[in-house]
This record gives sequence, C-alpha cells and structure tokens, in this order.
Amino acid sequence: MVPICPVLDGDTLLFASDPTAKVRDLRRDPHCAVVFDAYVEEWNLNHQVQVRGTARLIEDGPEWDRGKRLLDEKIPSVRALVSR
Repeated sequence: MVPICPVLDGDTLLFASDPTAKVRDLRRDPHCAVVFDAYVEEWNLNHQVQVRGTARLIEDGPEWDRGKRLLDEKIPSVRALVSR
C-alpha cells in the first residue's frame, strides 16, 4: 500500500508520482485498486471505499499538462515535486 494525493477529473482519478516502485509496478501490471477511508479514532466506526481499475501512465502532452494543472490547484505543494 502506497499513499497518493489524487484529484478527480470526470471519471478519471489522477495522481503524481516520482519514478518509484509504484510506477515500475504499474508498468508491469496496470491493474490497481485505491482505497479511500474516513478515519476516526474508534476503529469500529471507520469507513472506506475501494475503487478498482486499470492505470494508464501519462508522461507528457496535453493530458499531462491538464493533470498537472488540476493537481497544482488542489495540492499546491505538488508544484515543487512535479516539474517539467
């Protein structure tokens, strides 16, 4: 399990990543799952939803530009991590 900071663009979930094991694994097998949780201290009250799908790496072009802009708007600290 690896944490991500996603943004939703229509029916597409976008997130940025350095070229780490996460990217290597998605290149090898693009099937993935993302879990979102609503954490509370009392564990029996925690809720979560799992989304399963197929990842597609976007490394340049208009889709990359749009995704980066959306991530920058939602998470300003991404600007320092993802440069072009």
